[in-house]
Formats: sequence, C-alpha cells, structure tokens
Amino acid sequence: MKRFYKIVTQQENSQGHTILLDGKPIRTPQKNLFIIHNDHFVPPILQEWQNQGEFISPETMPLTQILMTAQDIAPRVRGSVTEELLAYIDTDLLCYHTGDDTPLGRRQKEIWGDVLKKLNQFFSWDISVTRGLVMHPQSSYIHDQLRSILEGMDIVSFTCLQILVQETGSIFLSLAFMYQLITKAELVTAVMLEDDVKAEIYNEDFYGASPDQEKKRAAQSAFFGAADFIFKTLTPSK
Repeated sequence: MKRFYKIVTQQENSQGHTILLDGKPIRTPQKNLFIIHNDHFVPPILQEWQNQGEFISPETMPLTQILMTAQDIAPRVRGSVTEELLAYIDTDLLCYHTGDDTPLGRRQKEIWGDVLKKLNQFFSWDISVTRGLVMHPQSSYIHDQLRSILEGMDIVSFTCLQILVQETGSIFLSLAFMYQLITKAELVTAVMLEDDVKAEIYNEDFYGASPDQEKKRAAQSAFFGAADFIFKTLTPSK
C-alpha cells in the first residue's frame, strides 16, 4: 500500500493511546480503534509508522502487527490457541535430533541441548530428547506447568508467544526467549541451525544467500526484536 500520510502523532484518552495519521486515528484490520494500553509501546510504534517510506510494509512494523492481533483476534480464540500451543510439547523441534555422528546432530546437541538445559534448570523440568521421528511424549508435569503459564499470561505476551512459536516451530525455544534465558542472537542461532549447516555445505559465504532468504531473515530479525522488547517490558513471572 502506498503511504498516504505525512504526520504521525499520538493521543491519550481514557482507554489508552491512539496513533494518529494526519490527525486521523488508526484502526485495526477488524475496524476497531487501535488502542495501546502500555505507555512503553507508544514511542516504538510511532517510530514504526514514521519510518515507512513510499510504501507501507507491514513486515517492518512487527510491534503494530502483534498489538493489533492481540486486540482483534487473540481474545476470541485464546482457548483453542492454548491447546494448539500445548500440542507442540510432544513434537517440539528441539527434542528431535538426527544423532551425534553428523555435523547437524552435533550442532543440535550443542545449541538446542543448551537451551533445554537452561529450561530444565529454570523450571526444574526433565525435558527428554530422542533421535528418531516417532512422537516422544514429555511428562504430564511439564504439560500441566505450561498450561498454567499460558493461562496466566497477559494477552499481548500470549499473542507474541503464539506468533513466536509458529515462527520457530518450538514452544521450548520460544519459552526460553520469553523468560530471557537466551538472547536474541542465541534465538537466531537456534532457529537458523539447520539452514546454517546447509549454508556451510553449499558455501553460502562465497555465493551469498538468495534474495528471498535475505528478505525472510530481515523480517524474522525485526519480529524477534519486537518480541524481545515486549517480553522485557511486560516481564512475565514464572
């Protein structure tokens, strides 16, 4: 969409803050007035809209996208989304390794294994790992604790976690990031593990990544940065 505004401002009201484009308030995709309830989110969201060039690129406005989703959709589907997230536990990416005798397997053990170790220490869990494709269920204790965590989260953190799990394919990795057990750089390393091994095989440093891959990585990095900001701002408790 071509940029249709010049001036971005904000206005505070009894509900929170609204973003104004040339004096007109932004509405969500569901035509609701876009309301920002947390003061800390106002400056970076203003910046997202101010930074748009000739065309508006939603992928460069991850904070706006997350908060709009939290307002429009998440409250209506929270119950079903909770069940979808819990279903990741027994099929989580980090728990299925190829074996120690391959470059990929050794990297999985080192990097994914370190994330699982931090989660086990933080929650007193015992997440088990398998070297096969057969479903490997985790303990009922882990299931129950994760359900309690999800049900106790504020709607913005919940929405952000849901999107992060979809992006990474791992609720354990996303949870470690939410609780700041790993940094954004460590998250990227874990997510890109298989791609990085392939890049080494195909000498990507010499030939370069494809334009589509570079665009995907840029959008992913922007979203991870927004998620990092949300989790650090809202600081979910154990």
